[in-house]
Amino acid sequence: MSLAPITHYVHTPLNQLKGGMTVNVYGAVMFFKPSYLSRGTVKTSSVD
Repeated sequence: MSLAPITHYVHTPLNQLKGGMTVNVYGAVMFFKPSYLSRGTVKTSSVD
């Protein structure tokens, strides 16, 4: 038996969030392209 408090999560659509709110956002990465050198000194990566 655990004595940890039960946390109740509320799912709120992103378009209903207001400025100044603190939220946790979770998602799934469906495609990731490793970083590569671009035309300058910066490395670029892509997450879709």
